[in-house]
Amino acid sequence: NNLLVMSELHNCSDIDLIALGGNVLSNGDNIGMFGADTAGAIKNLFFDISFLSVDAIHRDYGYMVAKKEYAEVIRAAMGASAEKYVVADSSRFDKRSMLKLCDFTAIDKVITDENIADEFKEMCYTGNKQLLTTINFEP
Repeated sequence: NNLLVMSELHNCSDIDLIALGGNVLSNGDNIGMFGADTAGAIKNLFFDISFLSVDAIHRDYGYMVAKKEYAEVIRAAMGASAEKYVVADSSRFDKRSMLKLCDFTAIDKVITDENIADEFKEMCYTGNKQLLTTINFEP
């Protein structure tokens, strides 16, 4: 649902790219359609995997977002997805935001960078959650 991602994928012939309507909102590099119209359109779709962006991940409060329009769309995508991946850099961990999206257990996999704190690695391990991280290749 991110316009920047759509602009990168629109020439890929093997991808069925669908753009949904809704309110265009911007949060840094995240420019996309959000709100009730977008969430309603998602409920008519099915995804094998959804990649979800969150504003914060907290050990007690789970995954969190800053705006209700984001929460509506992300929750709709979660309901339409067989697998749910959260994509968040390590700066989003141990932070809180305005709205709780879901518990830590609701997400299947977490994709982040190599700077994730050991506490959150342990949470993934004990929660039987796959953690995918980047590797820093410096010559």
